[in-house]
Amino acid sequence: MFEKRYRVLALLAALGEVRGRKKLQKIAFLLQHWGTDLQSRFTYHFYGPYSADLQALVQELAAQELLQEERTKGQFVYRITEKGREFVAKWEGRFAGVNTAHAAGRAALFAPPREQLQALAEQSAPFLELLSTYAYLLETGDGPVSAREKAVRLKPHLAALMDEVVGFYRQVGEGRLSGGRP
Repeated sequence: MFEKRYRVLALLAALGEVRGRKKLQKIAFLLQHWGTDLQSRFTYHFYGPYSADLQALVQELAAQELLQEERTKGQFVYRITEKGREFVAKWEGRFAGVNTAHAAGRAALFAPPREQLQALAEQSAPFLELLSTYAYLLETGDGPVSAREKAVRLKPHLAALMDEVVGFYRQVGEGRLSGGRP
């Protein structure tokens, strides 16, 4: 359990701040989809992939004052606290070597590729909702054409973003950012 706490806190430390529960869920799903194992189980819900165990852990971390969950203008904002940073520093050495090599040759478990993380953090929650839905459909066995069609059927209000989402998925998810690495 300490390892899972460490993974989520290390992610929040790397992000700095996340505005919105939905955005946090989508970033976590997409990072996990692309190889950063956060040990979370995702199922499909109304807004796309959702992990009840991740949400429970976030609430637990907030109750333990390892992260701050603040409601501002009707939106939850998440930040790691100093106590959370101390937890990460304490456990970093212990978990640093765990599961560092992924089958696809992606980066270390607790160090999501910075460009990928930054690219996700810059996107809006609706964009991430459609992107994560598309990725979820691919992950559950749909081909690219079928996943695209289903995503548009599931999210008709976001259909205008579909071309951009597919392009983003190819560029960011398949590692075609500036250095050739995700």
